[in-house]
Amino acid sequence: MDDTVSSLYGETNLKIKTSSVTIAHTVPVAGEQRYDNLQWFGKVFDRLKAQGLGATIVTSHNLDSATGHSFTHHTKEQIQAILNIAKSKGVPLQMIKPHIMLEWGDGFNRATYQPANPSTFFSKWKEELLFIADIAVSNKIEWLCISCEQYQLTTVEPYYQEWADIVNTLKLRYPNLKLTIACTGQEMRESMTKKRNDVRNYFSVFDLVDAIGANIYGSYTWETCENVGESVNIPVEDIEKALYRDSQGYNYVRMLSDTFQVWKKPVIITEFGCMSKKDGLIRLHATGPTNYDVHALLFQAFFDTIMPIHFVQGFAIWHVYAPFQYFDYEGETVYPGEAVIIEYTQRGLI
Repeated sequence: MDDTVSSLYGETNLKIKTSSVTIAHTVPVAGEQRYDNLQWFGKVFDRLKAQGLGATIVTSHNLDSATGHSFTHHTKEQIQAILNIAKSKGVPLQMIKPHIMLEWGDGFNRATYQPANPSTFFSKWKEELLFIADIAVSNKIEWLCISCEQYQLTTVEPYYQEWADIVNTLKLRYPNLKLTIACTGQEMRESMTKKRNDVRNYFSVFDLVDAIGANIYGSYTWETCENVGESVNIPVEDIEKALYRDSQGYNYVRMLSDTFQVWKKPVIITEFGCMSKKDGLIRLHATGPTNYDVHALLFQAFFDTIMPIHFVQGFAIWHVYAPFQYFDYEGETVYPGEAVIIEYTQRGLI
């Protein structure tokens, strides 16, 4: 994207420019990102400051069972200790994004989660969101994500009233707090189809929030990323083209455009990223040797193709931690993905 185009779009429209930082627990072993490893968070926030990014803080909300509805979360003091570190490093806190987990693991498939008692779930989830909303407002965090990939609970029409109750309660108590959701592609496409088929009578949580969030993980190429001299074998243009049609046939630009046309609301890319593997651009769960060039290709493709779209209001890269990490927090090395971010933030291209 040339400077003329970027001056018309990127800096004006992107209100949220972040990387995702999870506050994890100690069971199972969460490694560095566990909530009490404050030194690790300090180093991560140093890197984000250097990149010119803010933070989307992911909080952990642990279920009592795979179909349960009772939650355990970190204390306000434990969460605040980490937010204070970000503030001390000069990293803007732009969104807080609760994740439902099982056994404190973010690998829990929220898209298939169906609580045994939906009514009780929504009551308990409202309590969780009110707890987090209070932290958001007291820390001047503008955005709260009220659902992340909870596909079975966002696309079913009977749950509209439960979501309306949650949103109305949040807005009554915190009128300036902005609300979004983080959807899978399937979740977004199904909701869109239902809305178009019955625009006057079908309502969902999409109708209630201030912006609609998309978690985008594509199959961008058939090739593994290989180093060729000082370059790589995959042109960034191939990844950009894949955002219009990836190897599975999905058109992400069209999906976002259709979403905007149906709901007339801003869009946030609430997650995008890839594993640090040579096959990280081929599949979500990559297994190949370590490679950090994949992030540079993916970030540049998104920054050039998705972020200039006038209704896209921001993004949250996934993630600062393995297996999606795009840098090593130790040492002075600037990794390829970081270099792209720094170039685009410093030049005002995003």
